[in-house]
Amino acid sequence: MVIPMFFQKQDFKNWEQDMLLSRHKQAIPFNLKHFHEIETPSNEALTSEELSLINASFIDGGNALIFENASTALHVCKLAIARYQGLTLKSITVKTCFLKASAGQEFVIETFPELLKSITIPADHPVLIQSGSYATPSIACNLGRRILELQACSQELENQAEEQSTKQSIVILDGSLDFKTELEERFVSKFASQNIVAVAKQSRLFTKKGFDASELLSFLAMQKGLKNWYYYPLFAKETFFKTLFASFHNAKALRIDVSFKAFKHLAKVLQFLKLQSSDIVFKGYPFGLVRAHSLAVIKHQDVMQAKAKVLNSEFYKEIIDMDLRQLLRKS
Repeated sequence: MVIPMFFQKQDFKNWEQDMLLSRHKQAIPFNLKHFHEIETPSNEALTSEELSLINASFIDGGNALIFENASTALHVCKLAIARYQGLTLKSITVKTCFLKASAGQEFVIETFPELLKSITIPADHPVLIQSGSYATPSIACNLGRRILELQACSQELENQAEEQSTKQSIVILDGSLDFKTELEERFVSKFASQNIVAVAKQSRLFTKKGFDASELLSFLAMQKGLKNWYYYPLFAKETFFKTLFASFHNAKALRIDVSFKAFKHLAKVLQFLKLQSSDIVFKGYPFGLVRAHSLAVIKHQDVMQAKAKVLNSEFYKEIIDMDLRQLLRKS
């Protein structure tokens, strides 16, 4: 077996004594018995008929800075939804708004137009203080985008429930279902009884020995000769959703958070994601998320257009006062 150069540089000795580093969940030591094949003789691949009955909505968001000073930040934000029936793209929705965060004893986060009711969060909240640094309005805007994504998931799940069809429906979010604020927790707690998963290329989960969990598990799976697999469990007890790692078509493992309801038919969920991850250009990653990301990404041209709107449109004059407008003209 030829071992990729990246793994040759890693020292994965004594991995059996290693486990995930987590402050909020009790991690389980790694064990080769926790690797599972996605398709087994008793768990056959989805048929074309079963695949055609799956309605999946892929959701991603993006935001970029337009202007920031000590008290205010203004971002442009995009939210994209790509809807598929099986492997066929059916519709696309893209929403654009401004995110504004104003600092004080509390941060106030607003959207223009109002896609989201204003959010207030204490300036010393841990989610706003990153790497020991002080909170900034831009960090608050990032939280605003996160809430917009969760709200979009909730609305899409409601729309799917109202369709009254025989099709199987699921929402797939780019990222994770982790929550750090009460508002995020309110959304995620409701997701437990709905069909939703979150897929992350960058897991942000590390082991106590400092390894990236995705890289370690990918290495161990390669040694076992696995190509389409998932690893579960990672934690002794979980709330609202289950976290696992999965690899499609021998690619690097992805972190996947699966709601309690979706976990009941995990085999079908993973088989669908495997089929979605067969594009030769983005092999191993669902192309529904690739599509949503390409629609949500903020380009330099988008920032320039958004800045022009704020400076020149009567409609957007409510976003920032005259003093900030003058500063924005000079930036």
